[in-house]
Amino acid sequence: PSSNRHADYMHLISALPPQDVPAIFGLPANSDRAVQQRAAKYVQSNLRTLSSDREMRGDFDREKWAEQLSPLLSLWQKLAASCQALRGTAAGREGEGASPIEVFVSMEVTKAKLLLKTVDDSLSAIGRVARSPPKKNTNIK
Repeated sequence: PSSNRHADYMHLISALPPQDVPAIFGLPANSDRAVQQRAAKYVQSNLRTLSSDREMRGDFDREKWAEQLSPLLSLWQKLAASCQALRGTAAGREGEGASPIEVFVSMEVTKAKLLLKTVDDSLSAIGRVARSPPKKNTNIK
């Protein structure tokens, strides 16, 4: 906009389309369609590969899965044990008197803690499945 008012800029931004039009970049109008078709072919190709893969069609081998995941789970346990600083509840400075950098760092530490907890919970659940004994079929006929 020709003015320097914040509201004018916000109005201009809100009027923009949610998706870029290929013409903005000097591309023909159908170029977006070509990208979508290429993505669809890629997905179809991968689905065909998965459906024809003999290993993927076989039964789930818990022992093989656990054996392959064991190094990753062990490494995560070592890393998580050495990362007690992120597990602690001590937070940085937030609120009045804190500099913008301190607030930013505190927010990033909070996000890192949440990410660490999510990864830890997910890998713990995978580890429990890998270590649990397979359920035996007890149906008597």
